[in-house]
Amino acid sequence: MELAELLERHWADHASEHRQQLDAAHYRAVRCVLACRTPAMGGRVHRCGSCRRHHYAYHSCNHRSCPKCGARDQQVWTARQEARLLPVPYFMVTFTLPAELRPLCLARPEVLYDLMLRESAAALQDVIATRYKGAKGGFTSVLHTWGRQVQHHPHVHLIVPAVALHPVTGRLVRPAKDDFLVHFRPLAARFRSRLHDALHNDHPDIYQTITASQRRVLSPAKTWNVQLQPVGQGKTALRLRCRRPRPPGLDRKRHRQDRCPRAPPARDDPALAAPCPAQGAAAHPPLRVPEPRRRQDPPAGPSDARRVR
Repeated sequence: MELAELLERHWADHASEHRQQLDAAHYRAVRCVLACRTPAMGGRVHRCGSCRRHHYAYHSCNHRSCPKCGARDQQVWTARQEARLLPVPYFMVTFTLPAELRPLCLARPEVLYDLMLRESAAALQDVIATRYKGAKGGFTSVLHTWGRQVQHHPHVHLIVPAVALHPVTGRLVRPAKDDFLVHFRPLAARFRSRLHDALHNDHPDIYQTITASQRRVLSPAKTWNVQLQPVGQGKTALRLRCRRPRPPGLDRKRHRQDRCPRAPPARDDPALAAPCPAQGAAAHPPLRVPEPRRRQDPPAGPSDARRVR
């Protein structure tokens, strides 16, 4: 079952029950997901070179919340990051927000997620500068807002090379061991301290609304969770963590045995889903319509299919 099908069934009831917790961005995301690759978005008509049937390729919404879009943009971005990898060992540092503070992310995501990215990067820079005598490291940060069980679980992954540059002398500084970058305890304490100061000084309206349990979590008495692990050359970790996260249970089923390989997706017009007369014939090679990128960039048809309209 696709995400759009779930929204078609349950979105009206959910919106009526949680109206106060939803804003314009939620409604806009739902409209995009429901309209993605349907006649509402428009599209192109192609004719199969073997079976002579017409197939529709509808435009995609390209919304970040849509599980059927963004694959091409993610691949391009990941390729750019891979080209910037250095020939040194890499570490993956994971900053996880405690469970007591996660309701703040749901209430003010535009503030808390930005603080998580900014303060985790600053905390890592501070600890690296302290351990390696003023050297400055580089890294790639990726924010994930849910976990493997599709629960709300905001955390930040940083892909860090095992090398730092001293801004004054220009000397490269490397760790003494390939499997150790910095200790996690001062890093976690620094992240907690910076996030507390940012909320207290820059966002007093949010700080005044936090509960007593949330204040205890922000105090030095609470030990936060930060994980550091070596990941080899970094390419594998970069591909896994920078991949556009999408729930496996809601991902799209792209292959159907009872349909023509050139047929439109499962949510398209049912009249077009009839079996292709040439299915299984050697003269009807399996083709795959390339992934549509965005509405302004219409999808291209297969090599032996001619555009009709």
